[in-house]
Amino acid sequence: EEYPAGGLSLDSSISWLEQLGGLFPPGHLFWCGVLHIWLGMVHPFSIYRISPPAFTSPYGKEIDLMTCVFCGGSLVEFRRIPTEGLSELMIADPSIREELPYLIHVRCQACRSILAADGRMDRIDLNIIYKNLPEDYWTPFIEARSGLKGFYGWVDHLLNPDQTPLTIGDIGCGDGFFLENLGSQWRRIGIEPGANALDYSDRNGVRFINGTLESSGLDEHSFDVLTYFDVIEHLPDINRELQMAGRFLKSGGKLLIFTGNATSWSARAAADRWAYLNYVGHIAIPSEKGLRLALQSNGFAVTQTIRLSHPLHRSFIRWVVTLLASRFLRVGRATTLFRDHQLVIARKIETLAD
Repeated sequence: EEYPAGGLSLDSSISWLEQLGGLFPPGHLFWCGVLHIWLGMVHPFSIYRISPPAFTSPYGKEIDLMTCVFCGGSLVEFRRIPTEGLSELMIADPSIREELPYLIHVRCQACRSILAADGRMDRIDLNIIYKNLPEDYWTPFIEARSGLKGFYGWVDHLLNPDQTPLTIGDIGCGDGFFLENLGSQWRRIGIEPGANALDYSDRNGVRFINGTLESSGLDEHSFDVLTYFDVIEHLPDINRELQMAGRFLKSGGKLLIFTGNATSWSARAAADRWAYLNYVGHIAIPSEKGLRLALQSNGFAVTQTIRLSHPLHRSFIRWVVTLLASRFLRVGRATTLFRDHQLVIARKIETLAD
């Protein structure tokens, strides 16, 4: 089952490739670029294979001591992306940019998830940044509301096809637009650390709490459903958050996680130009395997995994053009989002404590 506007399947992408190739007068040059990407993704012995660039990390000792937060596997150096020229409000503070001359990533050898290894996981407190984000940080999300409405309606049906009265909590709810679009059968609670985001919410029967799930003051075992949209990639300790979710969910309650997919074919094709690697706040990007293992080790059973695009994704043609321009012509910092997300639904396993 897939969100209808969630992007093209790989099969339909091939037909688009054929059409796109005809748009380029020197068609063979276009296909050379496509072949280069394919070889880098899948050919095990090709000189074109995408591999981590050679560099010496200033945090070598930290990397040696780190293990994957999703599966406990060992980590290897993966990418180093300079922050010079990176235009993002989260790095607007000169002190943060000085602390982060590069966004340094490591990859788990076991599950292929990607983690930050430059102080963002521990030394630099990103929570302070989230709590004090300026109002204009949320402006693009407000302007994009029309593109999210259909996606949120699809999620509503996915979580509660029988329209049963349930209590739902959206963690990191931003401006609260997801909750405001849910049906009246839901009792809706939004939790958001960034105070300025809540100024945009229409509320519409939604209860908003400024803070985190842990600091919310709500009763444990009070939610039928908890959702995390574009949130867990910002968390340094996914296991702690999943344990917290388990405490607040009722027995058999549902957990929905929507996040990037570190092993998606489009992420591998984009390499260091993958948009997800070019955001300061993205410090723990799971693979499908990594997220599944983390959920299982924290008392959840995965019931559904859906590969899809972000609802604000660009077209396949736009993605290919930005990919070729950024990777081979070095024009632009990153590709657009396309077919690089995963939506996972898990159920809390009943325990004697429940």
